[in-house]
Amino acid sequence: MAKHSDGKNNYRLSPSVIAIAIVIVLVAAGVFLWTQAKREDSAKSSCINGNLTLPIATNNKEVASQIIDAYNSSGRVTRDYCVRAELTDSVAHAGVYLSDESDHQVNQVLSAEKRSPATLEWPTVATDQVGIARREDATEDAPVTYPVKSDAVSSALVAAFTHNNDASAATKMLRDFSETTIDSAVAQSAPKIVVSKSETPQGYSFEEIQNLSKPLRAVALNPTDSVNEEVVRAGADFGTAIAANTPDAQKPQKLSQEVATAAEILASLTDSSPAVDSQSNQSPRDILMLLDTSEYINGVSTDGIRWFDAASHGLINLAQKQEERGKAIGLWNYSSPLTPGITQGWRSNLNFDTLDAARQVKDVLGNFGTGGQPQTLAATSAALNYAVEHAQHAGNTSVVIVFTGTNDSFTGLAESVRKAQESHVSLHAIQIGDGQDDTNIAQAAKDTNGSYVHATSAAELDRAIASTTK
Repeated sequence: MAKHSDGKNNYRLSPSVIAIAIVIVLVAAGVFLWTQAKREDSAKSSCINGNLTLPIATNNKEVASQIIDAYNSSGRVTRDYCVRAELTDSVAHAGVYLSDESDHQVNQVLSAEKRSPATLEWPTVATDQVGIARREDATEDAPVTYPVKSDAVSSALVAAFTHNNDASAATKMLRDFSETTIDSAVAQSAPKIVVSKSETPQGYSFEEIQNLSKPLRAVALNPTDSVNEEVVRAGADFGTAIAANTPDAQKPQKLSQEVATAAEILASLTDSSPAVDSQSNQSPRDILMLLDTSEYINGVSTDGIRWFDAASHGLINLAQKQEERGKAIGLWNYSSPLTPGITQGWRSNLNFDTLDAARQVKDVLGNFGTGGQPQTLAATSAALNYAVEHAQHAGNTSVVIVFTGTNDSFTGLAESVRKAQESHVSLHAIQIGDGQDDTNIAQAAKDTNGSYVHATSAAELDRAIASTTK
């Protein structure tokens, strides 16, 4: 990383909770400390279970250290543990990953360490101004270098600004900088470099672009064999603690067009990213994702994560992986009819012909409501029938269902399974919760050369969803 020009940290604490580097709210660090300090004395007396260390990994240690100091000064208590955060160099052993990277880059880092996010929301805990680092001898018309490899978020924001929010033109331009970093730009004496203020290289001055800034987000992580459930719960609390204790946290913020365009650019840039697992690319399939959104999806896994949040994260990652492979993705949900006069329990939200499907999957999941009973047999039959129609002209196709159980008397599943067998459509079924194994769905998965897994933890669910592409 290039050296900073002034040695000062330019991040500011933020209360905003966002999903894709969109909403940015700036507040002073003192506000959080002041509101929490009042609770410190009482907090220390309520640590019935003792002390708990929360390991935090990050791609920006300087800023993370300040945030951790603020959090520790608050005397935070979670589930009767006095929590103290500390930096770790190991993502594999962390409860939280603090990052100013794009969603795609965050997921790549976590995937490499076999980790996954535990919640849909990644709260913003700090923001940094974005602009141009300029050499003293740079002329006004000197070209601008975009360090996409080391700072995709800043590069996308500035590209959106300089291209008048033409996402297509900006994306095309940025592809030429796919291997460029700040350090490589400095080494080549680039006259102007896109940077965030805290990353301004030595020998350059920073020129702010008004209303452009990028967030540092707190990504709570799922449990593993080396990260227990209590650490995971503390991790989920870490980012939201700042938002929850800041007076202006709930004020709505207006999005700039550049931020919306940058999100579109970042999604497009991932299209050309190589898939991590080459073995799983040998016979990729189009996948229809089917999600149970009955009232039971609001239950909590054994590792303390709401099932809906855990399933949504897994399906978002699956959609992104499908897009990287150039394969189609669809998303349906189901429960029982909640509107008078409606008899069909499933809803075909995104079909295989949906454009920009990975981004839309995330948006649609974020807008799902829950309720009703799981009419799983009827929904699975409908999904298999649609997959069979698709397979007739598109080839290899699978249905991936995440469900809580079954509560319907539908009798036509066997016929749909027979058609799926003939068209080589496979059903991969992932049951969640502590109910009994659903033998009907498990048998349907077996008969179509698919798979059946019963997950009781969010970590198991995440692995099960990821395994459907292998």
